[in-house]
Order: sequence, then C-alpha cells, then structure tokens
Amino acid sequence: MKNIFFTAALFISLLANASEINHNFTPNKNITTKINVAVYFVTQNPENYDWVKWDFGDGQMEYSINPAHKYTKPGVYDVKMIVSKGAQVDTICKKGMITVIPNTNTLEQGDYAYDLDLSQETLLNKQAADISNDLDNNIIRIANKANDNGIVEIRNANGNLVYQTNIESTETIKNIETNSLNSGIYVVYLILKNKTYVAKYCQP
Repeated sequence: MKNIFFTAALFISLLANASEINHNFTPNKNITTKINVAVYFVTQNPENYDWVKWDFGDGQMEYSINPAHKYTKPGVYDVKMIVSKGAQVDTICKKGMITVIPNTNTLEQGDYAYDLDLSQETLLNKQAADISNDLDNNIIRIANKANDNGIVEIRNANGNLVYQTNIESTETIKNIETNSLNSGIYVVYLILKNKTYVAKYCQP
C-alpha cells in the first residue's frame, strides 16, 4: 500500500514540475517570408522534454528540436509546438505566426515588409506607400505616395484571392470597404511597378 501511495505522489510531483516549465519557441514575433524559403524554429529549454513535435499549419508535421520548414503556398499559418515530459503533453500555439507571400515580386523580409498592427494605422514604407485599416468603418486604406499604377489584392488565410482592384497613379488614397469579407485573417498586397507591400488584416 505504501508503494502505491509513493508512486502516486511521485507521478503528481512530476506533473507539477512539468507544468512549471516555461514552454516557448522562437521566432518571438510574426514574420513574413516567401514560398520555398526556409523558416527556422528553435525550441526553448529542449532539455526539459522527452520529445518535441511541430505542426507548421500547412498539414506538415515533424519531430525535431530545431526544425527548418519551407512553405509551398501563400497564406497565413498558425504554428504549434507539442512537447512531452513523462505522461504530460502540452501544446504551444502561435496564431497567424507565418505569412507566406508569392515569389513574383521583389519583397524581401526585413527590408520594407512589416506586419500590420490591427489596432492602429501602421506605416509599411515611409517613402512609397501605406496600408492601414479603419476598423470602425470597415475600411482598408491604401496610400499610393509613389504615384505608380498598380494592383491591390486581398487573399484569405489559404492564399485564395478574394478581392482585386486596380490603383491608378492619380489615386493618392484608395479606400476599400471590407463589409463583404467573412470574419478571419487576410493578407493585403499593394503591387506597384517595382515593389510589393504586404500587411495583415483581421476582419472582426
């Protein structure tokens, strides 16, 4: 009987210790990348786990401590890290962590592509263009400071085109109503002559 109580106490103790682990992985922020470009993930405190499994959000999974993964389709992807210690399994999910854009443009990560802060207007490139949103009026506002002809595309989280319109060089401001969009995460592309600008948009 004493052995049974000792085993139960030990099991409870192991669970308590496992729950104190600060589960996390990097990158620590949402990133934008291109199709077939490797994204590197790093497990924090890997010595605390028996195994680590990754769900990259595109149907692909992998057992690895620090995997590199290439996305093959445009879209917005959640990333999950599933960890095990003894009998306990925990899942850490980062929503909308990866935005994958087509390769048919000159967008380079860390240059002039930034995520859109959904709570306020955010500048993507101070010299050429803005993509911002007006959540109160359900409007995406395009500022074409480059005075170029171009195209505005809105794609859903699966990369499917749901809206497209031209923007003329004379249109310094173009407002796009989003009332027709279903609730969810979208990616807005402003495709000008030489560069493409990208931002996330969340339809309530």
